[in-house]
Amino acid sequence: MTPVLQKGDRFKYQSVVERYHLRAEYPDALFEHLHSFTDAQSLVLDIGCGPGKLSYPVARTVRRVDAVDLSEPMIQAARRVPESDEHIRWITGDIHTAELDSNYDLMMAGSSIHWMDLDKLFEYLLPLQSKQGKIVFLDGDAAFNPAWGAEELEILKLLQLEINETRPPWVDSVVYPQPERQVVVTHPLFKPEGTITPMHTVAQSVDDYIEVYFSRQSCALDCMSTDAADRFRARMKELLGNYATDEMLTFEVRLCCQWGRLSR
Repeated sequence: MTPVLQKGDRFKYQSVVERYHLRAEYPDALFEHLHSFTDAQSLVLDIGCGPGKLSYPVARTVRRVDAVDLSEPMIQAARRVPESDEHIRWITGDIHTAELDSNYDLMMAGSSIHWMDLDKLFEYLLPLQSKQGKIVFLDGDAAFNPAWGAEELEILKLLQLEINETRPPWVDSVVYPQPERQVVVTHPLFKPEGTITPMHTVAQSVDDYIEVYFSRQSCALDCMSTDAADRFRARMKELLGNYATDEMLTFEVRLCCQWGRLSR
């Protein structure tokens, strides 16, 4: 049965790390926006950096990125990226207690903030924010309301009921079509200033699209039997074959990027 773990612990599993690169990349429009908050002397904090999907592009135009992740395998994967990390300081540890710098001009969290204790985290980060610094939260790296989405959701729910001892709460709350999200974080210490929701088109093989699911907390291969994983793959492959052209899928990804400042 599924091991009892703390939030985000499954991102330490090698099976998750090995598939994380298959997730959709962030659009150019996001980095153009993030660059508007920084300059060549800026200090940046990447909260839950994973394999560096935000750290590397941002580091090209700033003084340094401090990239923090609880998962040493994720940090190791980031270091293997064939790009210079001269301006990145990799930190393995808990972001709530990690030894950080101060005067961060940009603090950013890509699809990671929902694993954090926001009360503890924001109290810790508040004095580390520069006078004009911004904090940015991102959410959305999966297909947004694809034509096959309703059937896909039912297959995903079936998997969750197979592999969990108790029914995950989200199984009864997630819906298709998904609503257009405009808010990532709501908290008394976070003062929102704006949101952008860029859409971009992604092309991906059917096999890679399916394997992306195993890069997610709820579907880590370590938490299910080989038979359960194979049944999920087979069901998804049968479904997606109806929508693929030459084994390739094309779909839209909708990113929600919310920014503001930490303040009392």
